[in-house]
Amino acid sequence: ANRTNGNWFAARAFNFFEDSTKKFIPSVEIQYNITNFTNQNVVATIVCTNSLIKVLNNGGQSNYEFTQNGVFTFEYEDLYGDIRTITANVTWIDKEAPTASIKYDRTSKGTNPVVATLVSDKEEIIILNNEGKNTYTFSKNGTFVFTYQDAAGNQNQTTAMVDWIVPNATNSSSGIKNSAGVKKPENIKDNETTDFSNESSLNEIDQYQKYSTGTVSLKLPVGTIEDSYTFKENQLVLNSSLQNKVGSDSKYFELYFQNEELTKNTLDSSPVTITFQVDPDKKLLAVYKVGEDGSLKPLNYRQVNNRQIEVETTGLGKYILSYKEKDSISTNQVGDSNQSQNVDTSKNDHQETGKKESIQIFSNLPFWILGGGSLLLIGLVIYLLKRKSGVRETFSEINYN
Repeated sequence: ANRTNGNWFAARAFNFFEDSTKKFIPSVEIQYNITNFTNQNVVATIVCTNSLIKVLNNGGQSNYEFTQNGVFTFEYEDLYGDIRTITANVTWIDKEAPTASIKYDRTSKGTNPVVATLVSDKEEIIILNNEGKNTYTFSKNGTFVFTYQDAAGNQNQTTAMVDWIVPNATNSSSGIKNSAGVKKPENIKDNETTDFSNESSLNEIDQYQKYSTGTVSLKLPVGTIEDSYTFKENQLVLNSSLQNKVGSDSKYFELYFQNEELTKNTLDSSPVTITFQVDPDKKLLAVYKVGEDGSLKPLNYRQVNNRQIEVETTGLGKYILSYKEKDSISTNQVGDSNQSQNVDTSKNDHQETGKKESIQIFSNLPFWILGGGSLLLIGLVIYLLKRKSGVRETFSEINYN
């Protein structure tokens, strides 16, 4: 405080009782970017509110990132050269997916509906579908998939499946009954060969739903996915690493469901049956499912026809159809074949020519014989005439003598 004395000059009051031996202690604390349950990494930052400090460990950095729960001790030096420590402690990281089980109100065969209840195994969960309810009522045999998450945001799915409801055909209000008393769906024509004399045929029709993108067809148990989702196919580009493994002629794509909010669902734990259209002009080598880390898992498939294969697996995701061009006759083989054909053709030509010449010679043989005989006859006549003339000359000479 400012004081004035009798001489009218300013003077500052001094505290003569201040303990100058007391050291200054900096105010240091730990601040976290996230303080509630999370499945993300947490960053702890050492902060001094009233002075400057120097961090001696952690590479001199004031931030430390926790990828899992744990502790980290910052070591720092204050302005007076004193070395101190402070510890960051994180206990609210949760990256493990929650688990739940299904309980049914009855498990014996009967015609009444069955109520399935989702029960969390060890923590509180939030159900994301089914209007947030943890119960689903089955009026007929089928499956239903509960989607849920924990407080940290980790999601998981659990499937409820019922196959012990006995169809009550006498209470049906729609459809046509056959001679066995089993309801026949209205979309099946009378002349089709589908057998409705047993319950399994009805279950096959009632329990499965089909989806298609044009080149890929999908068969799922009814209730696996909400009606608000649409089946999607996304063509992907093979990188050099995948090309080296499966070949550059292969097809790479992703299959998933998506709703209007662009939320993806790949049905990770649900059984699916996928029918792929294959290229008949290429040779199919294998079918792979691509993991999140880029790993390739070969899948068994069944050849439906020369244009379709069928795969039974769990969940959707990324797939590769490994192709290579079908083997064709090499240029050299074609050249050799042509050359061989030319040689054979040349031989045939010579043989045909020889045949023609032989035929021509033999066909002209009578003319040769007649011509030669005529010449011999003419020569003989000339010879005889000359001989006769010589005899006459000889006789003349004798008579003169």
